[in-house]
Amino acid sequence: EHQLEALKAYRLGTKVRCIKNAVDLGNLEGTWKERQASPPREPMILFVGRLAREKGLIDLIEACAIVARKRRFQVVIAGEGPAMQEAYASATRTGVVDRITFAGFVEDVRPFLRAATVLALPSYSEGLPRVVMEAFGAGVAVVGTDIPGLRELIVHGRTGLLIPVGDIQALASALETLLIDTQLNFQLAEEARDL
Repeated sequence: EHQLEALKAYRLGTKVRCIKNAVDLGNLEGTWKERQASPPREPMILFVGRLAREKGLIDLIEACAIVARKRRFQVVIAGEGPAMQEAYASATRTGVVDRITFAGFVEDVRPFLRAATVLALPSYSEGLPRVVMEAFGAGVAVVGTDIPGLRELIVHGRTGLLIPVGDIQALASALETLLIDTQLNFQLAEEARDL
C-alpha cells in the first residue's frame, strides 16, 4: 500500500493497479473436502517456508517446547534454508526433536495441509504469503505474526490468530488454543476459507 501511495504522489495512481497473490482453490478443493469428511486425528502443527531465522522458525521450536509440557502433538517443518542446522540444534536442546519431522523441500503441500491442525507462520517480515492462502483454501486454521503482509489476510479472532513478533509465549498460547479448542479452530478456518 505504501508503494501505491507513493505512485499517487507522482500522479500515477490512476494508471496503476495492485494485483495481489492468489491461489487456485480448485487445487485445494479435494483437500478441504477430505478434511471435512474426516478431520485430522492427531494434532499437528505445520510450518511451510524457507528455513531462515527471519521466518520465526527458532521461535516456533521454542514455543513448541512450551506447549509440549502439557500437550501431545507433532510438528512438520517443510522447506529448506540456512537455518536448518540451527533449527535441528534448537529442537534437540529444547527436547522436542522427537516431535518434529523435517520434511525438506516439498513440491505439493496439500498432503501436509490435509493432516495439519494449525499452520504456524511466526515471521518477522512477509509479503502476502501464499502458504497462508493455501491453508485458508484447505480449511486449516493459521497463527501468524502481527505484521503487514499477514495482517492483510489474518483478522485476529476471525480468520486466524495474530501474535506479536518474537513473542514466544504468545505463540505457544495461540498454538495451544488452536490445538485444544476445536470449535474455535473450525470457526477460524471456515471464515478464512470464505475470505
